[in-house]
Amino acid sequence: MMPIRFVELAMGRLVLALLLLPAVGRCQDSPAKKTPEVPEYRCLRPVTTEPTGQPALAALRLDAAIWEQTRDGLPDLLLSDAGGLSVPFVVRPVRRSEVRKLQRRWVAEDAQLRPQADGSLEIVVLLKEGDPQPEGLTLFTPLRNFELRLRVHAGTDTTGPLLVEDALLYDYSQFMNVRQTDVSFNSGSSRSFCIVIDQEVAAAESTLKELTRTFSGATETQRTESVLQERRPIRIDRLEFHTQSAEVEEAAAVLDSWSPESLDVQQNPQTHETLVNFAASRRPLSKVTLRTSSRNFNRTAHLEYFVPGEPDRWQTHCSAELRQIDIGRLHDTQLTLDCPSARRKQWRLRIENGAGPPLQGLGLELAGPVSEMIWLAEPKRNFVLLYGDDRAAAPRHNLWVLEAALAAGEKPRPATAGVVEFRSVVPPVEPVRPLELVNNPLLLTGLAVLLTVAMGWGLYRASVRLKELPGEPPQHS
Repeated sequence: MMPIRFVELAMGRLVLALLLLPAVGRCQDSPAKKTPEVPEYRCLRPVTTEPTGQPALAALRLDAAIWEQTRDGLPDLLLSDAGGLSVPFVVRPVRRSEVRKLQRRWVAEDAQLRPQADGSLEIVVLLKEGDPQPEGLTLFTPLRNFELRLRVHAGTDTTGPLLVEDALLYDYSQFMNVRQTDVSFNSGSSRSFCIVIDQEVAAAESTLKELTRTFSGATETQRTESVLQERRPIRIDRLEFHTQSAEVEEAAAVLDSWSPESLDVQQNPQTHETLVNFAASRRPLSKVTLRTSSRNFNRTAHLEYFVPGEPDRWQTHCSAELRQIDIGRLHDTQLTLDCPSARRKQWRLRIENGAGPPLQGLGLELAGPVSEMIWLAEPKRNFVLLYGDDRAAAPRHNLWVLEAALAAGEKPRPATAGVVEFRSVVPPVEPVRPLELVNNPLLLTGLAVLLTVAMGWGLYRASVRLKELPGEPPQHS
C-alpha cells in the first residue's frame, strides 16, 4: 500500500502549489513598486509674448498643428518656462460680442376680408394702439402645393402707396420640402394696410384622370386621357406681423474656416448615395458647407465620422436638409450643416440622392470654434509650449489669479508660437522581474496542463506497480 500513499501525498502537494502560485504573483505586483510613467512630449514650440514692464495676461490661439497632435480634452498640453517650471494656464473658446436681431411677432386681429370680382382677395388690417411698426408679415395656411401673388398697400385700399409690388408665396411639397410664406417691407408710419392676394384659388393637379373612349361598332377608334385639375379655395388661418429689435449678444463663438484635406467623392449606385470623404486633422469641426454646381435640388445629408474598431465603423454626427433653388425670381439656398463641435480625423458627408441624379462639382468648406490658451506672462520670462503625449495627465494648477483677472475684464495680449520641433520619443522599457511571470495566465495554464499530465502518468505507473505485486496468501481458520 506504500505506492498508493506516496501518490496521494504527491497529488496534495501539487494542488497546494497551484493554489499558492497566483498569491505569490500578486504579492510581487504591488503598485508601490511600479516605476512611475514620465510624460514624453513629441512636440516643442517656443512662445513669444509682447514685451511689457509688468505682469500681463497673454493669449495664444491653438492652431491646426496643436489640434492634430493632442488628445481629447487637451490633457497633454503643457506650458513651461525656460527653466522647465510649469506655468498655470486656462484654455477657453474665443468669443466676441455681436449684434443679433430678435424678432417680435403678433397676430393681425382687426382684419376685414373683401373678395373681388376678378377672383382676388383684399384683406384690410388696422394696427392696434401699442403695436410697433411692422417690417413684414407671414401668411399661415394649411394648403400644400400652391403659388400665390401678393401685394401690400399702405392705407385701407389699393390707392395707397405700394409697399410690396409682387411677392411670390409658394409651397412645392409635391416636388421637395420647400415653402415660403413670409414677406418683408418698410411700413414707414402707416397704421393700416391693404393686402391683396391676386389668386383666390390654388390650382393643383389631381390624382384622378378622365378617360374618353370612342367606338365604331365594337371597335374602339379613339381614346383620350386627361388629368383633372382640382381647384381649391385658399384658406388663411391667420396673418402675423413681425418686426426686429437689435440686441448685443456677448456669447458668440469665433469660427475659423478652412478647406478639407484629401477630398474624395464616391458614388454608390446600390444605395443611391454620394459619399464625400475628407480629413480634418482632429481640428474642432462644427459647420460643414456644401459647394456644388448643381441647381434646383433638395437632398438629405448626414455628417459621419469614422470609429476604429466599432462594428458599424461610421457614426452619424448630425443631419440636415440641403437645397438650392434658382427658378426665375425664386432663389432659396441652404447648404450648411450646423453640428456640435467634435474632434475627429476621418469624416464623410453622406448625401441621399434617391431617384435624383448625383450632385455635380462637389466641394466642402469647413469651420470650427477657435480656442486660446491664457496665462500670466511676467517680464523677461521665456515660455515653451509642449504637447503630444499618449500618457500625460492634465497639469493641476491653482487658477484663481487667472480667473479673477478674466472676470475683472482684463484683455490678454496676443502671443505667437514658433516652428514645431518634433522630438524623438522612445517608449520606456520597464524591467522584467522574474517573479512577476508567475502571475501570467499563459504560464499558469501551461503549468496546470503539465502537472495534470504528470499526475496522470504517476497514477498510471502506480496502477501498473500494484498489479505486479504478489498477492497475499489465503488465510485459514
